[in-house]
Amino acid sequence: MHLLSSPFLLLPIAYYAMKNGGKVSPDNEKKLLLWFYVAQMKGRYSHGSSESILDSDLSSINKFNSLEELLKNLKLQVKDFYVSEEEIKGKSRRSPFFNMMFYISKQRGIKDWFTGIALSEKLTGRTHAIQFHHIFPKALLRKEGMNRKEINDISNLAFINGKTNREISSNEPIKYLSDLIKKSGEIVLNGYHIPVNTELLEVKKYERFLDYRRAEIVKEINDFIGKIDSVKRKFQQVKKKK
Repeated sequence: MHLLSSPFLLLPIAYYAMKNGGKVSPDNEKKLLLWFYVAQMKGRYSHGSSESILDSDLSSINKFNSLEELLKNLKLQVKDFYVSEEEIKGKSRRSPFFNMMFYISKQRGIKDWFTGIALSEKLTGRTHAIQFHHIFPKALLRKEGMNRKEINDISNLAFINGKTNREISSNEPIKYLSDLIKKSGEIVLNGYHIPVNTELLEVKKYERFLDYRRAEIVKEINDFIGKIDSVKRKFQQVKKKK
C-alpha cells in the first residue's frame, strides 16, 4: 500500500531538519506533524504545479526558517486544516483521505476482526498482508443498482488482513458482522466506526450506513488533527504570556 500522496512531502521536512543541524524541538516536531498530515490528506502537491509549490515551501524555510510560515503557505491553499463530510463523500481508496484513515487506525492499534492481529503495512504473505474490504460487498450492491462511486466510497471500506477478507467474501454485513458480535462482543468493532445497530447493516439502508460511518470517520480525523493542533496553539499561548 502506497501511503504518501506525493514523495515531495518528505523534502520540506528533511530540508528543515538539515537546516537546523538535525535538531527539532518538541514544539516544532508537532508543527511538522501537523503540516505533514494536513498536506498529505489535502493533496498539497497533487494540485497545479507541484514543483512550483515545493519550491515555494523550500524557499519559505530557507528565508524564514520558520514552520509557522510553512503552515501559513499550506493554509492559503487548503483553507481549513480540518475535514468536512462533504470533502470525503464519494472518495475512493485512491484518495489521500483513505491513507489518512490507515495512519490513524495504525496509531490506535486497531486489530483485525477475526485474527486479533494489529494492522500494519509490514505484515506480509497471503494470510496477513493488509488489505481493504468492502463492508457491503460489491456484488451485493451491484444487484441493488448502485454505481461504482457509491460502492467504492471510502465509508464502505475497512482495513483487514487477507485471510479475513477471503473468509468474508460476498456475505452480507448483517450476517457476518452479527455473527462476529455474537462470538466476540461489540468491542471487536471498536475503531472501525461500524454501527452495532444491525438495522443499518441491511443493504436497503446502505445510504444511511454511509452517512453514519462518514460522520464518524470525519470526527476521528478531526480529533486526530485537533490533538496536534491544540498542542501547537497551547505552546503559542504560553509563549505569549511570558
